[in-house]
Amino acid sequence: MDLIKTSKDSLDISDTEDTFFNLSVTIYEGRDFVWLDTPTQIIVKFGRETKHTAVHPPTKNPYFNEYFVFDFAGYFNQLLDIPLSIKVYSSKYGPVGKGLLASARFDLATIWLQPNHFISRKLVVLSHPNDPRGEIKGYVLCDLGITSPGVPLPLSTEPIGKPTVVQKILTYIRSLVSPYVLPSLRLFRFTAGCRYNSNTRSSTRKEKTRWNQT
Repeated sequence: MDLIKTSKDSLDISDTEDTFFNLSVTIYEGRDFVWLDTPTQIIVKFGRETKHTAVHPPTKNPYFNEYFVFDFAGYFNQLLDIPLSIKVYSSKYGPVGKGLLASARFDLATIWLQPNHFISRKLVVLSHPNDPRGEIKGYVLCDLGITSPGVPLPLSTEPIGKPTVVQKILTYIRSLVSPYVLPSLRLFRFTAGCRYNSNTRSSTRKEKTRWNQT
């Protein structure tokens, strides 16, 4: 299994001018969730901005199929410094943002270094940031992509189905909660049948984020 280390210092991109990018995140479905008696909701956080799916009834494989776009204006190196996280919450514990069940967090250099700056239909491994063993709590099938404003994401050519390990992408970031846990983003590929309907994307939300260099 190949290990890909990401470093923004290896990217030959000018940092002297403002840049404009869209970060697109599609949350298709959860897989093998361990919380069979808990309504779940996924929250995507980019810097200070958060967007969330609808609450899904308790099930092992909740189907979300929701699409989010984050707008960025600023320096390219600042873009790479902004963490992206995907978190699963239980809605039994009150308002949005309460009752964290599991999460995955990584930097945008991971996405940028992929072909076409696009990660297509991969399973992101979920674990709890306070668990030093990194026990797997489930997976989220998603697309992640970075494009210029108005430029559509490339069409996915990935087959859909049973997940197999493709690669492990290590990101050098702190844990969401515990400073002693070094998280990693593990990606899996689908290779045969999954529920997906390209005509039913929902809950597209756009907000402008301005990051000024200090």
